[in-house]
Amino acid sequence: MTWTSPENKLLVSQFSSDDGNTVSSAIIREWAGRIYDSEDAIRSTVGDLYDRDIEEVRPPDISPNTIRKLLKVVKPHTMMRTQFVGKIETVALEKKLREEPDVRLRNILTDLGIIDEDVDTLVKWRRDRPVWSVNGEYIPEEGMTGSEHNRFINRIAEQGPREMFVESCVAFVADPYTLRSRDPEMHEFLKADVFNDKDFLR
Repeated sequence: MTWTSPENKLLVSQFSSDDGNTVSSAIIREWAGRIYDSEDAIRSTVGDLYDRDIEEVRPPDISPNTIRKLLKVVKPHTMMRTQFVGKIETVALEKKLREEPDVRLRNILTDLGIIDEDVDTLVKWRRDRPVWSVNGEYIPEEGMTGSEHNRFINRIAEQGPREMFVESCVAFVADPYTLRSRDPEMHEFLKADVFNDKDFLR
């Protein structure tokens, strides 16, 4: 894959995913950073995507049955732990669950018999480190409300338009289903304007 600017300047070349493997994400980040830095049109579009108004909401409550199930899980890893917030006994998501790719986590939770509504909640909100009471009520913590769509591919992407573009390019190649799920507008923009209508969905 190469990127040639409208002025015929070749920026970075030679990464591919034809066999299902990609080069280091560091190379893709360098490539994407050069594109972002050199192209006014890309910076403008990404700036608009970054600044979209999306309603801020809180995570929904989850089923007490979901909590009971997740507290018992140890394979493929632990999912949830109990803790206290003040005097209230609560549950929080374990780090491994928060870091699973979206598609894999959906499959794991579905296989555990978690209801679809709770699967959606856990996948969508997990990076915001939500806390629920043991009865499933969301416990709000100051500064913990996140985007309704939780559109950023990771925490780095939240830091600014350049970071959003670079991290989204990495995800477009390495984790395309997650990017398409979290931010279909960004996925389509990258496909059309950066990747020459190629995608890495298999």
